[in-house]
Amino acid sequence: MDPASEVLWRVAAAVGDGPVLAIGVAPGPGARDLVDRLTVVDPWATARPGWADLARPVDPREDAIEAGAYAVVLVRPERQVSGRRGRLARALRAARPGGDVIACLPSREGGKRLAAELDALGAEVVDEDSKAHCRWVWARRPLAALPDLDVACADDAPRPVLGGAFRSRPGLFSWDEADPGSALLARSLPARLGATVADAGAGWGWLARQILDVPGRCDALHLIEADARALTLAVANLADHGPRLTAHHADAAAPWPVRGLDAVVSNPPFHRGGVQDVGLVEAVLRHGADALADGGALWVVAKRNVPLARLLGAVCEEVEEVAEADGYRVMRGVRAGRINARSAGRGGRRASGR
Repeated sequence: MDPASEVLWRVAAAVGDGPVLAIGVAPGPGARDLVDRLTVVDPWATARPGWADLARPVDPREDAIEAGAYAVVLVRPERQVSGRRGRLARALRAARPGGDVIACLPSREGGKRLAAELDALGAEVVDEDSKAHCRWVWARRPLAALPDLDVACADDAPRPVLGGAFRSRPGLFSWDEADPGSALLARSLPARLGATVADAGAGWGWLARQILDVPGRCDALHLIEADARALTLAVANLADHGPRLTAHHADAAAPWPVRGLDAVVSNPPFHRGGVQDVGLVEAVLRHGADALADGGALWVVAKRNVPLARLLGAVCEEVEEVAEADGYRVMRGVRAGRINARSAGRGGRRASGR
């Protein structure tokens, strides 16, 4: 479980009566004590099966939060500065006058700045402390009118990036530029991937654009993305390829809603709560392999310290290293049967045992 969310549920055990809002918080045991008065807003809802276990409806749209409606707001902010400020401002705006806002973030992700940032938004800081390498802050919305929070709430609003070729927003992974790993993977892909392809962890659509813009590279592309904010932007960014595109608000580290793929392309996540978690990569590869047709290929990029050859080797019969640069490497694995003729012929290097 995300350590910041775990701390929030512990602190929430002391909250008073009234409706409670959780923004971006992973479900935890403490949620059961508040479930009858809890509203959940979480763009990552599909990656948090615990919400379904609690039978809580989840709204992924932060922009739809009702202002001034909640006695207590629990908020797990973003690491990125503008994304963090925007979410904190929405949390403060959602609280009633005199209501509480409890925020928590790992110290290495900006937790030490939470108190100052809430104070700058007009909140009254009541208490703060550290637990589990996280910093939590208990603040209160003053009874007096606050300065207009609309500007701060828009700090992470969608905006043009990369010269206007895309729209993205602060708080998303590599939100305003192509990630170096994705760029290496895009340069390493063959001219033809297959008829039906998936981009696992598609983000706001940069890598998908590199796939779709090459004539004949695929006939149809499925986007698998757990963050509703990113998926919405990806669909808009790829609107000119709409007939070839299917978007799935789904967790790539859980069973996929599509099968029979010719290829999977992925720059998978490998951090959870600010800590490297190879299990995330392992889960994406396992479920990606399950979604492939016989002979289908996984094209994956990761930093060199991720044991990609071993992880791919656990789900694929043949593994090869295709490219390496800037601390990243691209590998290709074939799931079963003979090598897919559309992907064979690339002069990849044999994988090391790592």
